[in-house]
Amino acid sequence: MGWWSAAVMGGDAPLDWFGDFCDKAGVEYTGEDPSVLTKESLDEAMPEILEMLRKAKYDQDISWQALGVTILERGSVMSEEVKERILLAIDEDKWAREGDEERESNMRAFREKVEKYDGSPVDCSREEGLLSLGGHTTLFENCTKRALGESRGRESGGRVV
Repeated sequence: MGWWSAAVMGGDAPLDWFGDFCDKAGVEYTGEDPSVLTKESLDEAMPEILEMLRKAKYDQDISWQALGVTILERGSVMSEEVKERILLAIDEDKWAREGDEERESNMRAFREKVEKYDGSPVDCSREEGLLSLGGHTTLFENCTKRALGESRGRESGGRVV
């Protein structure tokens, strides 16, 4: 397990949580196609996902952050309770609180996206300068490629956010 960037989804733990969300939604995520988790399947599984997160014994803040990104990218329902918990997870991010400037910047940008969220899908690509590892692929495609070692040794073309 590890992290390869200061991005919200830039490590194994958030990607593991995404896999858990897929499991709760009854979809098979093999690490290659994040679109298997649709807005509809996520919304339907949300009660089970929330129960799982409330009972989680590890990576509490990371789990809520991963849910936030998952909701944003799909345009899924974000209740006020869930929004408040995601914002709390952003504020309590250990890495940012330890003073990592890049992580702090990413958490500020993520907070802004969550605060402004109106239910429309949010592009978390490089152009947003927010969550992905670069390029024009989606957040999960990029992170999955990195986790599987497909993009090792290549420069991201700038700051990884």
